Amino acid sequence: MIRSTALLVYATLLMGLVAGPAHASGNCKLALEPTTRGFFLNPTLEKVVVAKATPTTPGKPCVLQAGDELLQVNDQVISGANAKQVMAYWKGLPKDSERTFKVRRAGAILTLVAK
Repeated sequence: MIRSTALLVYATLLMGLVAGPAHASGNCKLALEPTTRGFFLNPTLEKVVVAKATPTTPGKPCVLQAGDELLQVNDQVISGANAKQVMAYWKGLPKDSERTFKVRRAGAILTLVAK
């Protein structure tokens, strides 16, 4: 019973990371794949990879691409951060504000700006 509840809380936290930052990518809806370590009720992020980036504005491509590893969003570093804190940070971003992403794409580190 306790284990089932704990797994539900963990799944909810990860779904928040997957669904939460959909607006945080400018004109794109993102599906993210987080990798975590530590206690499952309060996990630490190892990395977050974009599984899918779908444009929400016709004719305007996504800045982020499937396969991009998110290293940083604005001032929020991803690797080693508490997953709950990252989720709260992303949810707290104003919907129409500019975002700066630091990503690893095909081995190169890129800085991308989404408006």
